[in-house]
Amino acid sequence: MQAMNQLKNDEVAHKLKAQAIIPLNVRNEKDPPKGFSTNGTPRCSMGFDMAY
Repeated sequence: MQAMNQLKNDEVAHKLKAQAIIPLNVRNEKDPPKGFSTNGTPRCSMGFDMAY
């Protein structure tokens, strides 16, 4: 079923003269907990990585 969905997405993108861009999750990572970056660094209340 997944291949069929991909084919339909490609057909629609082609009709619109567009390109379907889907972010890849190469390492099957999960979203980090709130307040942390993807590499585990804590983030401040403004969303920036903390340096220590």
